[in-house]
Amino acid sequence: MPKRLLIVDDEVGISALIERVAEPLGYSVSVANDSMYFMRLYEAIAPDVVMVDIFMPGYDGIEIMRQLVQAKCTARVLFMSGADDFFLQSVLRLAADMGLQDIGMMTKPIRIDDLRAYLMADPLPTVASLAHLPAA
Repeated sequence: MPKRLLIVDDEVGISALIERVAEPLGYSVSVANDSMYFMRLYEAIAPDVVMVDIFMPGYDGIEIMRQLVQAKCTARVLFMSGADDFFLQSVLRLAADMGLQDIGMMTKPIRIDDLRAYLMADPLPTVASLAHLPAA
């Protein structure tokens, strides 16, 4: 059975790029281009990996983080943003403080090699092991 990946990003091009990288690696990919649709997809597919853009119109990535905590998310969650490392580290601390266990971050623009390495790793990297990946 393929691993299930759920992407939530308002930038259609980013979602399409991630999908093009993930599918050949054996992932079944679902995309929510707005945060309102995200939880319906999350509940329907029970993803193994969730990739969340932090800055989106409507509910942002922080609100999605809250929803994942309420849903007792056991998926690996990778937060994505073009923000600086300090901001991303703050998001990760907040996610950990809220109770998400398996979290990571990736800066935008996304480097295809980094994305591929993350998705191919078995087990998938946790936040502690993402430190070796170069920043964008």
